[in-house]
Amino acid sequence: MNPNGSNVRQLTVNARNDEFPDWSPDGRLIAFEAGRLGVPDIFTMRADGSNQTRLTFDKAADGLPVWSPDGQQLAFASNRDGSPDIFTMRPDGSAQVNRTSNPALDIAPDWQPLND
Repeated sequence: MNPNGSNVRQLTVNARNDEFPDWSPDGRLIAFEAGRLGVPDIFTMRADGSNQTRLTFDKAADGLPVWSPDGQQLAFASNRDGSPDIFTMRPDGSAQVNRTSNPALDIAPDWQPLND
């Protein structure tokens, strides 16, 4: 879409919701949550909607992806360890790490901007 709201294009076409998009810092990729197989997983795609790639394969819900300011990681919420926690992973889906690991409700991750 153009800044003025014109030229809107649909990038995904699925029976289930594709939601919570987040642009990579370089503008080349979009991370998003998609419930295509029943529970939400994290996907990425190119800015034009092509090359949609599933990054999480856990039976639990994974969602709300956000890019790190340097584009080297994604943070996301997951209940795979029994309660909602914040995880990080590389943009290819590798190195998934639980960062909060406690019984409290940890959702909606965000990143602090880099300081120059």
